[in-house]
Amino acid sequence: MLISPRAWRLMMDYCNEQERLVAEQAVLGYRAVMAVMEQAPWGRGLEVVEQAVLEQGREQQRRVLEQAMEAATQKRMRPAAARGAKGELSSSSAANGT
Repeated sequence: MLISPRAWRLMMDYCNEQERLVAEQAVLGYRAVMAVMEQAPWGRGLEVVEQAVLEQGREQQRRVLEQAMEAATQKRMRPAAARGAKGELSSSSAANGT
């Protein structure tokens, strides 16, 4: 049984929201390159598509790096917030002995 391309869906398990975004951005980058290819002037297809691949690839890698840095920053901030939420003594409470 063949499935219509319109019915295709990406069925994938993601560890987090950032992974899902990276996968979606890769598909969008591919679509952008394909659109460029379809509009490339005759005889310049490879040149135009290669340039689009390089541009899309750089942009995708920039977004991946940005998302990775954001995730790392959030991960580092969570333990500090958790320590404060656990009721560690503030300096004024410690000084008062309470």
